Amino acid sequence: MSISRKNGEISSEFEEDNDISLDEEYEESKNKKKQIFCSNQIKERKTRQSYHLEDKKSKDSEEECRTIQDKRKTRENVTRAARCTESLHFDIKSWGNIEAIDKTMFKAVDEIFEKVLWPFRYIENEELNNVNELILNDYLKTSLPLKVYIGTCEPSKLHIIERFSFYSLNKAYPLKTGYIIHTGFPIWGLDWCPGYLEGKQYLAVSGHPDYETHSTLLYTTEPKKSAIQIWSFLPGSDDGLCNNPQLEIFIFHAYGSVWDLKWCPLTSKIEGKLGFLAAIFGDGCARIFSIPLSNKSNETLYMKLEQVKLFLKIHDTRCTCLCWISSNRIAIGASNGQICILDLEKKDPNIPIISFFAHNTYIRNIASCSPSYPNLLISSAYDCTVKITDIRDPLGDIAFIQRQRAMNYIVQWWDKLSCIILSDNMCGLRFIFSRALQSSNHIISLDGTLWAIAISPVHPFVAVTGADGTAAIVNFVKKTFSKLRQPLSIRKIYQLSINYQDMSYLLVENFKPEKYQKINSNPIIFPPEIGITVASWNPTKKYGGWLASGSASGILRVEDLSF
Repeated sequence: MSISRKNGEISSEFEEDNDISLDEEYEESKNKKKQIFCSNQIKERKTRQSYHLEDKKSKDSEEECRTIQDKRKTRENVTRAARCTESLHFDIKSWGNIEAIDKTMFKAVDEIFEKVLWPFRYIENEELNNVNELILNDYLKTSLPLKVYIGTCEPSKLHIIERFSFYSLNKAYPLKTGYIIHTGFPIWGLDWCPGYLEGKQYLAVSGHPDYETHSTLLYTTEPKKSAIQIWSFLPGSDDGLCNNPQLEIFIFHAYGSVWDLKWCPLTSKIEGKLGFLAAIFGDGCARIFSIPLSNKSNETLYMKLEQVKLFLKIHDTRCTCLCWISSNRIAIGASNGQICILDLEKKDPNIPIISFFAHNTYIRNIASCSPSYPNLLISSAYDCTVKITDIRDPLGDIAFIQRQRAMNYIVQWWDKLSCIILSDNMCGLRFIFSRALQSSNHIISLDGTLWAIAISPVHPFVAVTGADGTAAIVNFVKKTFSKLRQPLSIRKIYQLSINYQDMSYLLVENFKPEKYQKINSNPIIFPPEIGITVASWNPTKKYGGWLASGSASGILRVEDLSF
């Protein structure tokens, strides 16, 4: 019995010891699991943090690369053009300096076509004959002298400007250089000759034969006697507009009003020739003819245009607008929606190489996307549509720009920024990039209908003129491409008004640059005489700040805006 008890006591003690060891092992394993779990969590956190840091570093590096690339692109492309000072004087002359120009952005016409040969082999045949100046009154009606009030003092001084004479702005404004010229007829065509011959700048001026002729190009009109004027401007020692202008050539013709004229974008390489001039005449024809270089120093050369060999006359319709595609190709729009393209190097240049219908009605404007896209044409018509056509396949797909309820009076292509400049509901101006045709950006609005704009190949300023007698310049590139998105500032150069009691004009000037703001105003009907119908920048580097603008009253204003 004692032995069995001892055995029982030993077994119970063994079981108690065994139970204690199992509990300890369980607790130890539990603690180990906790430690392993905690270590795994710590490792996961570390890996997550490392991944997060790596992603952050990669994102930061990508952002840095993007910012560097953006900075490089903006430096190379646009910011140089946008850093013009918009003070009272608008430093345009710095853009005329060869060293200050970004050659990839702004190039003169001569550089673009410097390797192109002079294509017109039939220039030897004379189309202009010398005539006597006594026939001047037969082709242009005698007009009364202009009564213009000019000056900063109140009241302004009255100046009488005779026909074909001028008044220097330096007399009234010592800091300004420019001239007011009385052409003797309403101005509707204006264009600078590319390049400069014998140190002079030449300006072609055209319009209606008299002030009674109405602006009706839609209907067939009887041919009337009219004239084209070629004015010359000799720069001074500092390349300024300080010497008196001269009426170099008077070209008489019997083809009616001249609605539009454009110089060939190639400087003449033949002695005795100033260049080629293309024009739309009132009889519905488009003509291209050569302009001689006057040998007389201080005398006007009177010539008559006869037997033009380069012309286009479309059956049962009339030519309405034109544009040069290159130095040897020209596109002409018609009143039936047709566009014809002439190649002046062909054996018979009067036969179009391409003819197609781009619109269903009257074509108001046509512009070429050359030199970047020489095969693309932009056209606008009276049906309020704007189309982009590829002349290589004119019957193929056509790009449409967002249609508006008002007609586009203005369509121009700015090759330096690859954008299209259009009118915005008649009184405004907008631009559209070629990559986003359905989205446009508003630039500026005038109180009256916007008649014309002028863009330059050597600086980013756009000249805007309207029916309210206003001529202004604006640098919308600074607002569009600047990172600060600065408010658009405009500079109104002058404003023209009329007094019907004594038929006198008032030129208001010296406007301060102001920030542009949209103003909702009631429509106003302005007198047709004060409308600034056309404007043109000088395309050369040295004289890129010269702006010419013409009005329906016959006032031609040429001013040097570079200081």
